[in-house]
Amino acid sequence: MPRAIDFEPLAFQHTSVLAGSRQIGSQLHTGETEMLTEDQFAKLRNGQIEVVNNLRAEKAALATLDAKPFPQTLNRRSLGPQLEFWSSVLSVGCLAYTLYIWTRGTAHVRLTQEILLYTNELQLTNAMRHLQIEYNAWCNKKFRMDLEVPTWDPKNVERNGFDVTFSNRGVDAGIMQGISMSIDVHYTTIDLFYVCIPIFVLSTLFQNARYRNYCTADNPQGWYKPWLGPEFSRWVEYFCTSPLQIFIVSVAFGTTNISTLLGQCGMQAALVLFGYDIEKQIKKIYNRNHVESRAQDYYTRAGDHYEHNIYQFPTKKRFHHILWNRTDLRLWVYLGASWLLHALIWSSILGRFYQQERQGEFCEKNEDFRMPNAVTFLVWSQFVLFTSFGVVSTLQVVYAKPLHYNSVQINDQGRADWQQYDGKEAQKKAWNKVSFRYAVLSITAKFLLEAGFAWVVGVYEQFPMASVANIKRDVMLNNVTQTCLAIIAS
Repeated sequence: MPRAIDFEPLAFQHTSVLAGSRQIGSQLHTGETEMLTEDQFAKLRNGQIEVVNNLRAEKAALATLDAKPFPQTLNRRSLGPQLEFWSSVLSVGCLAYTLYIWTRGTAHVRLTQEILLYTNELQLTNAMRHLQIEYNAWCNKKFRMDLEVPTWDPKNVERNGFDVTFSNRGVDAGIMQGISMSIDVHYTTIDLFYVCIPIFVLSTLFQNARYRNYCTADNPQGWYKPWLGPEFSRWVEYFCTSPLQIFIVSVAFGTTNISTLLGQCGMQAALVLFGYDIEKQIKKIYNRNHVESRAQDYYTRAGDHYEHNIYQFPTKKRFHHILWNRTDLRLWVYLGASWLLHALIWSSILGRFYQQERQGEFCEKNEDFRMPNAVTFLVWSQFVLFTSFGVVSTLQVVYAKPLHYNSVQINDQGRADWQQYDGKEAQKKAWNKVSFRYAVLSITAKFLLEAGFAWVVGVYEQFPMASVANIKRDVMLNNVTQTCLAIIAS
């Protein structure tokens, strides 16, 4: 039975200052990053032991160093932890105010489902034609309402000569052409507070968790270390909250089609996951210079220390490596897909918003029937901030390049001089900067969402259901006997 390849143990050699020499083994844990104990790491930094031509041992030492607070003086009063703390405080304030205005009244909206109404029933076809004529006249041809002639029945063809207001007696409704139009039918009713409140609840929980678990000098065991690259907790927060923000923005100006809303929310959730994948690829770019240069050192020196070199120098292996000298092809695919989703989401939102605005401008003469300014503020503020997330990510991709591990010195014996090593400064600073920008954008977007939502709710009144009309059918006696339809509101 073949045996699995066992990686060589972490090889450390004591310096000549200490008597004797020995190797220290470390078990490989699948899915976990190997790190040194605090005792061994202290000896390594003090020069009591050294890494000798062992790439795995060096990686473990680097991982141990990276897990330390950055900078070393980082504490709870530093900018990073304070930003998370005050973000959580602001989220709590937004949540409290949302609950307060909820006690003053609800904000129910009706969600609908679009269906195609097609029929050749006389009364309905007359009503649809009458609505078409009146709407097109009302909008003065700036907007047009069209009716279609379904051709599923070959006999259903365009017929001319019918009076669209009255129908002559004796004309069989069965020979009247069938026409169709899209209408929205009631699906369900939802209170917008049920969508808004979870945004601030989740934001508060995630931001407070990151603050309480921020790795600092006074909390070295904290799991939140933004300087190490992609932070999954932040992207999970965006994954849970940003689709709800999109929902509120769309509903605010009358988008009630449930299929459209769910599609927009789903695309936003997928966009967030692409953002996390983009950062994972950027981290690979940052690390590539060190991996390749250090690997080259080991490959060229291993012959002096090992009988066989079991490692292979990294080369192009798969399709996504075709841009090996610059970046990973997957990075640009993820970035392009993210912008495509962003464009699809906001083109549908802003397109619908723009059409609604133009109809009010060109068709409606009564100023009181125009869209409130609160809705305009909510839509455009969220669009600018959501787009800013994409701009930050794009700039990160454009300027991503392999970063050197500063102060790593390799002597003639192939040993790393760890006394001069003080971490991946450029990488850590870059990740801290991006994390700070995302945090600022996130809390700004949520604060403006709360301001816009409170403004919209303040001027919002649920449209009451119109009363059901009674249709009166009677016979009008004149030279030509005709059936007259009269609509009387109850």
